Amino acid sequence: MSTDQSLMGLMPAAGRAARMGKLPCSKELLPVAVRESNGDAAVVVLADLLLDLFADCQPAAVVTAIAPHKQDIAEYFSTRSRGIQMRYVSLESPSTPHSIDACFEHCRDKTVMFGFPDIVLPPGAGFAALLQQLRHDRVDAVLGLFPTQQPERVDMVKTAADGR
Repeated sequence: MSTDQSLMGLMPAAGRAARMGKLPCSKELLPVAVRESNGDAAVVVLADLLLDLFADCQPAAVVTAIAPHKQDIAEYFSTRSRGIQMRYVSLESPSTPHSIDACFEHCRDKTVMFGFPDIVLPPGAGFAALLQQLRHDRVDAVLGLFPTQQPERVDMVKTAADGR
């Protein structure tokens, strides 16, 4: 399979996860499942789920913003990148917008698939339908949103009744 050179994945992972207390690894590397393939079992970590969604669309690369103390993320994906070129921007980031801005040079003039590595999406969710909508409607952005029972605990987007 060939990569889509106009397409990039962007994964912010420079946060401190302070609400989670002391962890043995970056929260993006916390185990969430076991996957079996050819009789072998492999642990699936949180960020694997997002990388799987990116891989389905064959981006040219995935850019990940990581804090200097989160080098375990780069080490983990050095052998588990699914054939995707991984790029890292290391920074002490006070917020997600700062992390995104730090990755801009890698994503300039590209279509960017943006995802948080700690949001688990339902089966079948992915970027392919969003990319199709983006290209069909010739718009600047398409958001994949999901309802929640606790909107005060997540980043919120207000929508009109028709979804806009």
